[in-house]
Amino acid sequence: EILRDLAKRDESYLRELSDVLNDLGIIYIEQNDREKGERYLKEALKIRRKLAEEDESALPVLAQTRNNLASLYKDMRKYGEADEFFAEAEEIYRKLVEKDENYIVDLAVVLCNYAALCRIIREFEKAEAMYKEALEIFKKLTEKDPFYNSGVADVLMYLSGLYREMGRYEEAEKYMKEANKV
Repeated sequence: EILRDLAKRDESYLRELSDVLNDLGIIYIEQNDREKGERYLKEALKIRRKLAEEDESALPVLAQTRNNLASLYKDMRKYGEADEFFAEAEEIYRKLVEKDENYIVDLAVVLCNYAALCRIIREFEKAEAMYKEALEIFKKLTEKDPFYNSGVADVLMYLSGLYREMGRYEEAEKYMKEANKV
């Protein structure tokens, strides 16, 4: 409440307030209080939209909150809302990557999250394309830093599960074996 009051009097505190609200939203979601988490994330989103309209440097945190809300809506089975927020987060990260390659990891994460939604709603081809793009991103990152091997392994397992669900068992086995080698 103190930070809210400060932000009302001095808008330079809005960024910090949005950070706190976003983090509180995540904390409440992790404690299975989705309604409260959603409320905080929506408030953070409103502030971050305003900030991004005034200053493009707020785009990364706007995309982050959109991804967080999309993930929440996916878990709440509000698939239409989840799709909308994932698509918006993906679009923002693609624009950011054009200017700064450091956002490529964020794009890969959003693609994996979005692909998981597509898998749930049985848009398998869309999920496959997103997973494959994320896989290529993580493979390229691994060339520079072996830390990203875990991302490669994760996406390979996601692809294996997707192919299993699609009845493409040979590909499922291939990707699972590849994941086990990573």
